Amino acid sequence: MFAIQHLKGNTYCINAPTNIGLYKLNEKDCILIDACYPGPITDELLETLEYHHLHVHAILNTHGHIDHFGSISALREKYHSIVAAAPFENNFIEYPELYASLLVPFIPFSLNKNSYLPKGTKVEVLLEPPQCTIQDVHFDIVSLPGHTQNHVGIATPDNVLFVGDAFTGEPHTERIKIYYHQNISDAIDSMRFLLKTNYDLYVPSHGNPLTAAKDIVEKNIQSINSTIDHIYKMLSKRPLSTDEIVSAVNTQFNIPEKFVEYYIAQSCIMSMLSFLENTQKIQIVFHNGTLKFAV
Repeated sequence: MFAIQHLKGNTYCINAPTNIGLYKLNEKDCILIDACYPGPITDELLETLEYHHLHVHAILNTHGHIDHFGSISALREKYHSIVAAAPFENNFIEYPELYASLLVPFIPFSLNKNSYLPKGTKVEVLLEPPQCTIQDVHFDIVSLPGHTQNHVGIATPDNVLFVGDAFTGEPHTERIKIYYHQNISDAIDSMRFLLKTNYDLYVPSHGNPLTAAKDIVEKNIQSINSTIDHIYKMLSKRPLSTDEIVSAVNTQFNIPEKFVEYYIAQSCIMSMLSFLENTQKIQIVFHNGTLKFAV
């Protein structure tokens, strides 16, 4: 069973592998901000809610990654919850197969997709800035694109902002070797935007709540730039293919040699290559039918 941490006023955090925001409407009814992976983690989340006699009136989603929507279908089935997500991000909740196609654009070999994908769930409310109102309670919707195309942060009336994966908090910053953001430029812009905000607490989906975001945001940006610089230095020596870059980076950072981990690392690296190419620091070349990247 997961612990529930009181943050401020009616705002709490369920300390699951993905931090889940919990806003109490009363002693029984609550609104969740994000969910978690499907499978055993969902079972533990349901057990936690049942133990505390909580009824989930609605679920507000920050973005369409499986560790944020994987348990939504089970929650909706049990509580008949309202489901809300940002435009575009809602498609992954309704059609989880789209999430699998982000990772690998083909049928993933011997993997059984049904073993890790939840059922699709209808999204009834689209989250768009500046606010969303549920049960006469107003939540700020903050546009934070970059990690995904239409990623949003969600703030409760207690001035607590759940930032999703806009940045990663401690202690996870010490463990994550390669950060994933679909659009590196937008992700950095979103992090810098957060430095101009004035919320009482910032809650990353992975990491501890913070009263100020400056130090951790700077650490996130520094880590991203460090990996980009590492890739650039590799390409300065000779043109390399995607597989050669992924192999070298995976070896450098001791990424486990597993199917899913490989393609996650590849996605991270491709977003950084895209950033380097879009900023005209590298170029795409072909050599004997192989696409390579070169300085």
